[in-house]
Amino acid sequence: SGKKVLYVSGEESAGQIKLRANRLDANHDELFLLSEIKLEEIMSELLRENYEVCIIDSIQTIYSSHLNSSPGSVSQVREITF
Repeated sequence: SGKKVLYVSGEESAGQIKLRANRLDANHDELFLLSEIKLEEIMSELLRENYEVCIIDSIQTIYSSHLNSSPGSVSQVREITF
């Protein structure tokens, strides 16, 4: 049995990723997708489910609403790469 994985995409929609997964035959029962850029929403999903692995695609697009800086700024990247 595989690990329960959450794949978070900050740049592509769930539909785009689903099409690619279909094309590459990469659909798996334990692979879940979240198209989100707000750290607090990502954390909420991680706490809601029991994922063993979280992959964040395009970390520079993720931001925390607790900081006033722009996504991709040094302070944002430091904050979200806890």
